[in-house]
Amino acid sequence: MDFREIQYVLAIEKYQTLSGAARFLDITQPSLSKFLQNLEKHLNVKLFCRIDNKMYLTYAGQQYVDTGLKILDLNHQLRNTLADISSESMGSLSIGVTPTRGRYVLPNVLPAFKRMYPKYKISIMEDGTAALNQALENGRIDLAVYTVTGTFRPDLEYVKVCKEEIVLCLSPILEAARLIEQRPEKKHPWIDINQLGDELFFLVDEKFRTRKIADRILSTSSIRPQTITLQSVETALSIVASGIGVGFCTDMCEKFFYTSRPLLYCSVGERENLWDFVIAYRKDSYLQTAAQNFIDITKETFATQ
Repeated sequence: MDFREIQYVLAIEKYQTLSGAARFLDITQPSLSKFLQNLEKHLNVKLFCRIDNKMYLTYAGQQYVDTGLKILDLNHQLRNTLADISSESMGSLSIGVTPTRGRYVLPNVLPAFKRMYPKYKISIMEDGTAALNQALENGRIDLAVYTVTGTFRPDLEYVKVCKEEIVLCLSPILEAARLIEQRPEKKHPWIDINQLGDELFFLVDEKFRTRKIADRILSTSSIRPQTITLQSVETALSIVASGIGVGFCTDMCEKFFYTSRPLLYCSVGERENLWDFVIAYRKDSYLQTAAQNFIDITKETFATQ
């Protein structure tokens, strides 16, 4: 098992066809097909089975991939360690981030990081929290930037950046805006969600943590409004800014999300709807100096927000 073999098998697993994997690897499909035939013959097992023109890992294939990912991870950690030892100026950093967070974290952190490490190779993975945790486990990313609501995994180390509040957003031209109150104990103006039963709620997909908080807020209210599910907070807020319906987001959007039309951000409920903005990494992994500096820049940028 060498690094090239592992990368080829991982590409076939990802794209589920030889043609798709070959395009990704920039090789011909016959070459990739021949490689797989030779590898399976050498190992004396089938790594993939074919169902409806798609390729799926066999049990043996899954063992191969699991072991291959560990080998790639060890190699990645070794390279990072040696890079730190040699010059601390060259290396690679893989960052995982949820899509909404990536929109305002990366533009405010990466420029400073690149000034510090101009020769570093940076790769970005955007996905939901569960997928980012899986990528941390497999060693595909070094750091994961996301939020946590009280449950911390024992195999991960978490650096807390700041606390954020999940707020309701609406347009000031919406009739419901007249229901907003000022409460001195609240960080934001407050609105009684129980009076918004006739409003259309724009919610993000269930794989995102914002949706989980939104569902909890709605489940404890007395309303069961009509909802529309979207794939991004940005899309939801852009629609809400036009004066249609309401939506949920983190209060960080108030500072870093721009719309051509203004939005109001309101606390809801009697309790605070808070989560921790964190950067996570695997406890048993080597945290290179560059990764620590990325964490420090993020904390300096957002800790006081």
